[in-house]
Amino acid sequence: MMTNTLKAALLLWAMGLAFSCANNSGHSGADASAQETAANAATAESITIAGTVKAITFGKDGYTAEVQTESDGLYSALVSMVNLGGQEKYQSCEVGDMVTLKGIPSDLGGAQQLQVTEIIGISPGQIQTLDAKYRTIKPDAYCWQTNKELTLYAQPGAAGKVEGKHFQGELLSVLGTKIVDNQLWVNVTYKLKVKTGYEGQFADGQVMSAGSPTGWIGGAETPDIECK
Repeated sequence: MMTNTLKAALLLWAMGLAFSCANNSGHSGADASAQETAANAATAESITIAGTVKAITFGKDGYTAEVQTESDGLYSALVSMVNLGGQEKYQSCEVGDMVTLKGIPSDLGGAQQLQVTEIIGISPGQIQTLDAKYRTIKPDAYCWQTNKELTLYAQPGAAGKVEGKHFQGELLSVLGTKIVDNQLWVNVTYKLKVKTGYEGQFADGQVMSAGSPTGWIGGAETPDIECK
């Protein structure tokens, strides 16, 4: 017959085994859940978008860029150091820049979102390129307008007072630039003279201009100015 001492020992052993199994089962479930979450994150489908930055909102760890793509509409791209994997992979951009971004897409109330995981490329757009070019031109440089026709405004902005029209071949001085509402404006003074070779566009080879020859050109009409 089994003694009371042996019965007690067997009972304690059985309880310990049951506790151990239950404990291991719990850890196994938690580990499986964590592994599944990591696997889902690792296999989440990424996409690459390319477009023009229309607006930027800065935050604590980065910024959100509104990127207008050519075929897929507008994306709100969240760019943060954490999601990119460190400060060394982080880059800032400006309105008008052309960007190529890779990340995890989502939809928030019908708006397209992108959690950026890689910045593939950022390059200045036409506005930034022209702005940089015109900023280097000195007022005494020999320059002329190559647009067929441009409107001269008293202030930067299409709502400003119109000073008159100016035409291809007119000589001008470049005084400065401004970017207003993602549009480039160039401050110029027209000299009311014509570059050699363009005289035939004007009566008697002379510029006929009304109003002040100093003002702003640009906005929806991208200024094209050449110098030598």
